[in-house]
Amino acid sequence: MDVEGKCASPPLNSTDDRTMRTRNRVRKKLQQRRVNSNDNYYPNPPRSLGGRRNRGMGGVNGDIGMHGDPGLTHGQCITPENGAMDLEEENSLILQCLSSMPSPKVTDVEARSALIQLSPPDCDSIDLELYPSDFKYELLLSDKGRDAKYKTVFWWVSLFCSYWICLLANRVCAVLNEELKGALTEPVSFLTSQCEPDTPQPPKLMTKTKTSLSLKWNATCENGSKISAYVLECDQGLGDGNFSELYSGVQRQYKVTRLNASTRYMFRLAAVNSLGRSQYSNAVGFFTSGSAPSQPDPPMLSEQYVYALTISWIKRPNDDEFLLQMEDEATGHGYMPVYNGPYLSYTVQKLKRNTEYKFRLCAKNEEGQSKWSETVCYKTQPERPQPPSKPQIKGNMNPYSFRIVWDAPNDTGGMEITKYIVELDDGQGYDTVYEGSEREHMFDHLIPGHTYRVRVACCSGGGRSDFSDCCIATMLPVAPGQCQAPKLQGKPKATTLHLRWGYPDYDGGVKVTTFAAQIIFPDNSAREVYKGHDRDCIVAGLLPGRPYLFQVRAFNRTGVRLLSFILKKGEGIYPHCVVMSFQLYFGPNMSFDAKGLTPASPYAFRVQAINSAGSSPLSSATQCTTPSSSPSPIVSIKASPGPTSALLTWREPHCNGSEIISYNIDVSDRPPISVDPVTEYLLEDLHPETVYKIRVQAVNSIGVGAYSSAVKVSTKAQPPSPPRLECVMLAPSSIKLKWGEGRNSDLLTYTLEMEKEDGSFQPVYTGPAHTHKVTRLTELTSYEFRLFASNDAGSGPYSDTYSFTTTKAPPPPPKAPKVSGLSQRGCTLEWHSVRPMGSDSMAYILQLLCISGADTEYKQIYKGPNSHFQVEDLLPQTEYQARVAAVRLSADNTGDITGSFSSGVLFSTPAPETVKSDSGSGSASEGHAEERKPWTDQQWAAVILGCFVLVAIVSAFLCQQLINYMSGAEDLSSSSSPSSSSSSSSPSSSSFGGRSGS
Repeated sequence: MDVEGKCASPPLNSTDDRTMRTRNRVRKKLQQRRVNSNDNYYPNPPRSLGGRRNRGMGGVNGDIGMHGDPGLTHGQCITPENGAMDLEEENSLILQCLSSMPSPKVTDVEARSALIQLSPPDCDSIDLELYPSDFKYELLLSDKGRDAKYKTVFWWVSLFCSYWICLLANRVCAVLNEELKGALTEPVSFLTSQCEPDTPQPPKLMTKTKTSLSLKWNATCENGSKISAYVLECDQGLGDGNFSELYSGVQRQYKVTRLNASTRYMFRLAAVNSLGRSQYSNAVGFFTSGSAPSQPDPPMLSEQYVYALTISWIKRPNDDEFLLQMEDEATGHGYMPVYNGPYLSYTVQKLKRNTEYKFRLCAKNEEGQSKWSETVCYKTQPERPQPPSKPQIKGNMNPYSFRIVWDAPNDTGGMEITKYIVELDDGQGYDTVYEGSEREHMFDHLIPGHTYRVRVACCSGGGRSDFSDCCIATMLPVAPGQCQAPKLQGKPKATTLHLRWGYPDYDGGVKVTTFAAQIIFPDNSAREVYKGHDRDCIVAGLLPGRPYLFQVRAFNRTGVRLLSFILKKGEGIYPHCVVMSFQLYFGPNMSFDAKGLTPASPYAFRVQAINSAGSSPLSSATQCTTPSSSPSPIVSIKASPGPTSALLTWREPHCNGSEIISYNIDVSDRPPISVDPVTEYLLEDLHPETVYKIRVQAVNSIGVGAYSSAVKVSTKAQPPSPPRLECVMLAPSSIKLKWGEGRNSDLLTYTLEMEKEDGSFQPVYTGPAHTHKVTRLTELTSYEFRLFASNDAGSGPYSDTYSFTTTKAPPPPPKAPKVSGLSQRGCTLEWHSVRPMGSDSMAYILQLLCISGADTEYKQIYKGPNSHFQVEDLLPQTEYQARVAAVRLSADNTGDITGSFSSGVLFSTPAPETVKSDSGSGSASEGHAEERKPWTDQQWAAVILGCFVLVAIVSAFLCQQLINYMSGAEDLSSSSSPSSSSSSSSPSSSSFGGRSGS
């Protein structure tokens, strides 16, 4: 029983100020009466309404003491000692007043509401000042009759309230406070009006097959009028929210037939009685049964990691869930499930690096499980190797070269090391000087005394490792270079002169610590005149007018370098002539082979003879110029390899007096390639993933120079070539494309591009899959597509441009036709027309199915442009179903396109009317028609129960008769022998017995 009040009420146990004021007014009135009375006789002795807690003592000898404020505070009352009104009598008067409340009046009774009006109790008969506003009212209701149990449903203080109630009897009582509550009034009965049924619960699924669903539902509240029918509606599996009626009747179950397999259908239910139809229940969906999924395609590899693999697959319409299994041959456990669920991808984690795993997939739905897909193998990526060990210097250091060695890394990342990368830092940043598989390298052409830093990294299929700790190598220094010729500082004096010189051009890699100056006398003897760190000195003790030769040399921690140029000082025509010379040879031979000279450089030579008497003067100088030579070798080559090419760069070497005219490039076993005098060249027509040894030599007019050191260059992998693009499915608004063989073992990434309106291409898909569906296209439109594949080596070339054209769109399905003018032999079917598509017009196909007959297929009864049709030659009292489809009539003669059929509409032709002879026969036929109504479930249950009771009674009677018969036969057989003997001995007794028996 639901009751909803429309007026507010205070809480049940609340005591407000108004109640307290009422009590105080009652007390003061009683006290005033006692004061005004002369005989001190009080027929109704006053007592506090608040109980003993509120009584107070005041006054003496029957007088009332009004001390202080004449007003009384809450809960206080001053009464005389003699003649005080008893509290029970006062409460009795108040209860008598509260119990005199008249019964409530019920008006404006509707289906779900009624207006209840209350009248206050009559308190004029007692001498108490009580106001109607001081009362509260308690309403009790019962929906089981006048004498049933009542429930308190509301408290309120207003005398006029409206409540939503249903077929209730009500009683009410008045309340002054929590302790004083009047008696209940006489019950007042009223009957709410009838209305439409309550909203039923959604139907439930009993059984299902591929083409049918059996539904049932519970009865709903009738609301006073018997339910005449339940209306079941369905959306025909379209999911568009448009429902059509399937069933209308009093049965609470129905079997929906002629459905499609593996399709979801939405149902809703409404109840109908004589007053109207209830609201529809919430829509509920059920799937028809289907077949188990077919064998799925093998799972695909979406992402590849070092310790995980992301596996993906394609969902088909009949697939609900997927089971993915993996086999690790190292464990020997066989295939183990790794995923079971509805998602289309899963990342398998905690795998081993650089390990191959096998996968297979099956699809599942409510009907069962598919066969396992073909087994595919995917491999995790190798991890980057750890850095190699710190390089170590092998052997002794040389001023111009040194050799390093290193060890392989402790962890190679799961794959073999393919090459090592060595970088050298000369103070201007690291440069790659070596790439190869060897674990040692020789550095040459270095600068003495210079500090170098060396680091090493390794590469494998997992990538390049970090660089190792650097090895610091300082080259051994050499003797410093030649000092510049000493110069005279100031004017020479008769016996002294001041010499000054500069630092050598090259200090040998370390700081110059000492300079030494020596004088050469005419007899070719020499004497050191200065040694120290200064760069000037004063030579004294010389003879005036004599020529002197001076030389200077520098020292570092490694030793001394050649003497400087000779400074000759003398008088005459060239008093301050400086001659640069080297002492090349000292010995008895008449010839000397000067080596180590610079090509294309001028030199002057002179000779001096020495014997025991002294040295002769130097001969006159002979001038000569060394001829030009072939170029010097190239120091270093840098290569930037690609899949089929490599870009080489180098520094131009010294030309040695003749300009370089070309370079020869030697590539492994190929013939040398001659190129113009450039410092970079692009090698082409190389093989992918191949190691080449490359060296370069310079060529001038004199000849060819020496080859540089060989450099190993590994070309990269070839970018993948594009696969052929094919169209799998054409639709009016989409095109599904396919490429490749369905496997992606090379971990390729495909990029599909579509041509835009301006002629440029834009990518529409990038990923590892071999299929893609391009959507949001326009019908009858050609689209251009191209494809290219890419991997770690780069992006491959574009494929040829392919053109595909979308198809013509079928018309949308119209709404279910409507039936009008239904008779025994015909009816009119109408449907909404479909909007024309482009320049094509529309026609319609109307089909009819006789459900009551033996027909199982629809028959076409109309095809044309009209949106209505008059159906004739129907059978009386027969159930039919009609549906309609739109046909797109092609204006370009490419063929008509028929759209989907609408949902079917059910209708039944009426039964033939019988001839009514008179009113009596008419009433009899009506009674007979009522008798032919289908029985309800309760009627069938009663019949079955009665039959069962009747059969039980008959069975019990037959069993009892059989038992009695069997017991009588036993008694007769036991008494037959003594009776025969007695008859033979006494015939008279036999005759008597026979007469008696007769």
